[in-house]
Amino acid sequence: MEKKRTESMSQSVELLDTWPTVELSADGIPGEQVLQWADERIVELKSRNLRFVRAMDIAEVDPAELSEEFSGSLEFFGTADSYLTLTLHALRSGCCTPEEVPTLFNALTMLASSLSDARKRMLSTMTDPLKMIVLESESQASAGPEDVEEEMAELRKFRVKRTKTKDARS
Repeated sequence: MEKKRTESMSQSVELLDTWPTVELSADGIPGEQVLQWADERIVELKSRNLRFVRAMDIAEVDPAELSEEFSGSLEFFGTADSYLTLTLHALRSGCCTPEEVPTLFNALTMLASSLSDARKRMLSTMTDPLKMIVLESESQASAGPEDVEEEMAELRKFRVKRTKTKDARS
């Protein structure tokens, strides 16, 4: 199983290596070339992995809705394809730039892979959608609560940017 996960991670990282360099539009929304690239990668991933069909649903919703709509069915978050889906959704939502995609992808995968059972129990009492993302991680690594907060801070900066973008559009 670990070998399969490593292969999936490697394939997704290879996809990120082909990330196009494009200009962002004035309002911060990714250019058409990036959106087209994201759509092509989603089709490619969907055809490669049937479990990705469920993750495709997530790519179409606001991350803030995840905890309510998908709280009981997050088993697919154990695959690198799912983290890439969330990263592409972040790009399409305007909460990260093309240059930040590898950083966000790595933050999601590292956050999930470093969860222990104790941290899962701690996180299960919280409703933060970003924390919901990692509840179903299969990792057995151990780390303390301070590590959770440090990792969550890395992800929250993307949410803050998204909020500022939404406020500017209002």
